[in-house]
Amino acid sequence: MSKRTIAYFGATGGSVAASLALALQNGHLCSVLVRTEAKLRALVRERGISDERIASHLTIVTGSVKDPAAVAQTLQAPSKGAGTVDVVISGIGGKPRFTPDPLRPTLEDPTICQDATRMIFDTLRSLGGPKPHFVVISTIGVNQIGRGIPIAMTPLYHWLLTIPHQDVREMETMVMAEMEKPALQRAIRSYLVVRPSLLTDGEMTSMDRIRVASDINPQFGYTISRNDVGMWLFETAVRGTSAHTGGRIVTITG
Repeated sequence: MSKRTIAYFGATGGSVAASLALALQNGHLCSVLVRTEAKLRALVRERGISDERIASHLTIVTGSVKDPAAVAQTLQAPSKGAGTVDVVISGIGGKPRFTPDPLRPTLEDPTICQDATRMIFDTLRSLGGPKPHFVVISTIGVNQIGRGIPIAMTPLYHWLLTIPHQDVREMETMVMAEMEKPALQRAIRSYLVVRPSLLTDGEMTSMDRIRVASDINPQFGYTISRNDVGMWLFETAVRGTSAHTGGRIVTITG
């Protein structure tokens, strides 16, 4: 397998952290944008990544996804000279903020997913050079066609997650709109939108236990572990061992 350069956003979340650790274990060059460097270092060490591998294969950029300079530094390929990374993986999400109405929680930043995606695209355009493959984590339950979730989980997804869903739905629309532009005007080469079912803290299992389907005919499942999402992201977006490599929206569940 050829070595790739990968930019990660949202890497202190479990799914992206799992993907990052696998990429480092396999010798890929990674750059990560985080707010707290110490937290990221602790996460990758917990996953068995040595300090030597961190020093040689991981570039850590401290800052916000709303800072163009920090985003640009993250997107520039580490140890590759001029140019951008081969793959961008984004798992940015908002922190919940509960309101007086318990059935209508919101987010501390209700537009963080779409804002982050817009910043990544704008920065890629400003950097120029080869265009990366863009992979973003969304969620089930935002389908425009079909139900997309088990009936028993409809109250959770449609009552409690209304505002987060508005954000990720707009983010997905932004990705689709980017790909409709003429090739020379796009910020990205190709895309993959991943909608996992409800995330848990379970152990990493195996690729053959993960069910994958299109957004039009989704696999109805209740949960999938963050570790399994990270493994699927690595195998699909970095190693390219899955048929679902790009140009589509997929649902994944355990």
